Amino acid sequence: MKSLSFGILPTSEEIQSAVGDGVYDMSLNLSDAEIVERLVNVGIDAHLETCYMPSRGDTYCYSEGKLRCGVSGKSLAVLLRRLREAWQEGDEEAGSLAGAILETLGFEWV
Repeated sequence: MKSLSFGILPTSEEIQSAVGDGVYDMSLNLSDAEIVERLVNVGIDAHLETCYMPSRGDTYCYSEGKLRCGVSGKSLAVLLRRLREAWQEGDEEAGSLAGAILETLGFEWV
């Protein structure tokens, strides 16, 4: 596991490498789903990036009370950046979700 200072993200390339050729699958409870939905619905942001692009294989849909996500490595890098930015603006749950996702990819915030 690669350790990173809290709030520092791996590079987009490192995230894409950790995800591989497929998509990163997530199943989120309602509170985490609300955070992700809010951040995905930003569309193209000030960095001119998006974290929902079906041509990359990205999918977000509700099923059985959970938000089921399939996120490409490139889109996941954008989503993680948005989660970190939300955390920096005071959203502790966004920071917690970012940390949990990073851990499943082999990174940890210390």
